[in-house]
Amino acid sequence: MRLIDRRHYLGWMLASTLLPQRLLAQTAAVWTDADLAQALALRNAAMKDSLAYQLVDSLVTEVGSRPAGSAADPRAVEWALAKLKGLGFAKVRAEPVAVKAWRQGPVSMDILAPFPHRLVATALGNSVGTPAGGLEAEVAYYSDLAALKADTSERAKGRIVFINNKTERSRDGSGYGQAVMARVAGAAEAARRGAVAVAIRSIGTDRDRLAHTGGMRYDPQLRQVPSLAVSIPDAELIERLQRYGKPLVMRLQLQTETELNASSHNVIAEVPGTDLADEVVLLGRTLTPGTSDRVR
Repeated sequence: MRLIDRRHYLGWMLASTLLPQRLLAQTAAVWTDADLAQALALRNAAMKDSLAYQLVDSLVTEVGSRPAGSAADPRAVEWALAKLKGLGFAKVRAEPVAVKAWRQGPVSMDILAPFPHRLVATALGNSVGTPAGGLEAEVAYYSDLAALKADTSERAKGRIVFINNKTERSRDGSGYGQAVMARVAGAAEAARRGAVAVAIRSIGTDRDRLAHTGGMRYDPQLRQVPSLAVSIPDAELIERLQRYGKPLVMRLQLQTETELNASSHNVIAEVPGTDLADEVVLLGRTLTPGTSDRVR
């Protein structure tokens, strides 16, 4: 692996982040024409290279699912160490870190009325479970997270909130960015309105009857409610059922283990420069409300 000097490495980092042109213009004075030419060459080479895909293919095939604290976690660490060493990085190492693990147990989700259906569902990461016997409640349907946040009534109180946030297909990730907040913040918004649980449409654009999990966050000032995702076909079923204008009743059963003490590792590798190799250079982007973006 050919190592590049500090300036060229930073130029590559800047070019590869796909920052808006106005940000590039703000930082142009920092780099020489040679720096920018090298950055452009590195970016173009990366666009034609399939290494990133090969690494993802290798990881999901040889290791697979690897939640922190799981049995596959150590195998993922060993995989990363071997790959980084094979790619020629310097000072490849694994540093232990204590983590709080989460585990999902059995999960089931059923519509009881107006017409019975068994749904394909999964818990959202870090969700608490239902009571041992599960819970049963009427559904409060919302077309998206914005509709839930705009609701100042008590319609969600004592109910299972369902958020049907749809993910728009896009090449730049903007569709995911807009939809994913239903998963991240849905539980807090539902709990704020007195809901007993929250379920969301899986974040994705696929049409398979598979439910997608992902991390969510609780508000420490609010009650933690069980949080699940249903497959996209099942979300569309719920959307159709609520149009009948009849009470939509759902039963949830979910077992989870939270706040488990576990250990994992940060895998670290270095790309030393050819000058000032012992210095650390950090390139980041700060977003300040009410001001323009800044690159540091």
